Amino acid sequence: MLINNAGVLHIKPFLEITSDELTEMIDTNFMAVFQLTQRIVPEMLKQKSGTIVNIASLAGKYGFQGGSGYAATKFALRGFANRSCSSCVRMIFACFRFSLDR
Repeated sequence: MLINNAGVLHIKPFLEITSDELTEMIDTNFMAVFQLTQRIVPEMLKQKSGTIVNIASLAGKYGFQGGSGYAATKFALRGFANRSCSSCVRMIFACFRFSLDR
């Protein structure tokens, strides 16, 4: 079983997000999931069994003020999880809501 549960969030208005901050979110929230899944699936295919759980956020569906970069990465994860690797590898997309209130 592979559980993808990493996430980086920079809350800023769209025009204030730096290229480095956006790259960090893309690399952590999407690229790491994509690349790790690519590395693990061949072993799952050999075993003819496997489960991949992608933990995401409702921000990938609805977005929120100050979270355009984060929402974009979670939307990409959502699209990635909607495709199937193989009939013997099950991919689950779990979506959670978080609150910035403390």
